[in-house]
Amino acid sequence: MLRPLHNVLAALGLRPATTTTADGATAELSALVRSFIADYEAWNDTAQQQSRAAPRQSQAARDAMDAAVRAYGEIIARYCPPGYRHQGIAFGSEASHRSASEEILGVDTEGAHRVVRTRMTKDMAGLPITSLYEYHFTPAPGGGWHLARLLVVIDDEKLETL
Repeated sequence: MLRPLHNVLAALGLRPATTTTADGATAELSALVRSFIADYEAWNDTAQQQSRAAPRQSQAARDAMDAAVRAYGEIIARYCPPGYRHQGIAFGSEASHRSASEEILGVDTEGAHRVVRTRMTKDMAGLPITSLYEYHFTPAPGGGWHLARLLVVIDDEKLETL
């Protein structure tokens, strides 16, 4: 089912704000971003649940953190280039990326690289909070794509979040 805005755009003969790349990579990259978001959300929720269940400063808490670090490393290995060095992990009661709340705005071409722009909207104390993200992809040897950077856009600043 199309969302209301998409219905209006379709009635006007317009498409949503997604730029088709010259090589047709839009669908592939959009699917890759959706997959990353789902994996990240599942990782966050599992890490949060395991961390909450463990008594503070216990061996169980250390084991939960070790498991979260390992699982995040598996996500990085799945999506990023070999040897990619990520920042420290951070998880919380609500994931920074959620399948139901983060929408793809468009895919842009920058030479051989692609940038998928998304918007994450969540409600905090009755106020809508919006975060904009840029997923930067590079071509992978043998085909496909590697997630090279994940930036949050705050005003004119872009900060690494991966």
